[in-house]
Amino acid sequence: MIGSPIPCGIVLARRGDVESIRVHDAAVGAEDDTISGSRDALCPILLWQELRRFGRQGLAERVRRCVRVAEYAADRLCDEFDRPGTPPPRTGRLAEAG
Repeated sequence: MIGSPIPCGIVLARRGDVESIRVHDAAVGAEDDTISGSRDALCPILLWQELRRFGRQGLAERVRRCVRVAEYAADRLCDEFDRPGTPPPRTGRLAEAG
């Protein structure tokens, strides 16, 4: 959704929960708060840059657009597979939750 060339993300957590995953990492010689146990500097910089570029309003619009596209796709799939006489897809599977 952000458009980073490298997969990256953010996890928000309470300080107490962070303490439960903190370990002393011999590779870097310091406490490591990252879930994967790595200290990649490039991903956070790319993510920070994109968050700053979009801003709060830009991110909100991007989320709204993603929701609209997902709703459109769900509607089209329902239209396609709810018609009487429509053969099942030749490959893949369609799963519905709920």
